[in-house]
Amino acid sequence: MELFDLYDENRIKQNKTIQSGKKISCKLSNVIVKVCVFDSLGKKMLIQQRSASKSVDPNCWDVTIGGHVKSGESSAEAASRELFEEVGINYNFKGDKPYLTFNYSHEFVDYYFMTKDINIDKLKFNDGEVQSARWATEEEILELIDKKIFVCDYKELISLLFRVRQKCGAIKHFV
Repeated sequence: MELFDLYDENRIKQNKTIQSGKKISCKLSNVIVKVCVFDSLGKKMLIQQRSASKSVDPNCWDVTIGGHVKSGESSAEAASRELFEEVGINYNFKGDKPYLTFNYSHEFVDYYFMTKDINIDKLKFNDGEVQSARWATEEEILELIDKKIFVCDYKELISLLFRVRQKCGAIKHFV
């Protein structure tokens, strides 16, 4: 069973962990990472379709990757690990800070951005959490939200992700 570190409201790590699948019942939070891969023109985001076997939002579409930060792991390390595990892209975010962090009732969600023109046929869905992937424009993602088949139901968040990725320093280019 995976363990996740718990943090207080100021994101100070506490000497507490929680097992995967358990509900956080106190005023503590864990950390989630999301990576958004955009094409070189910034017009499309690589999105993934979650596996049918997922207990939360099966078969729904989501940003490129997302996952929990394991106990003892940094947010950047988790972003690198999840990117490789879920879609087979090898990139080291060491030394990078998330461009955005959202605070929810029991989660800090860190967003990392990158630019890479990826051939979908070359992706490897290594951990069984992802069943497919495709490129989508902002408008196409908003349509998926309307159809209730995209994990995020905040249209404004998707629009924000497309807007801030264009700002200086928001994105990593790699080959």
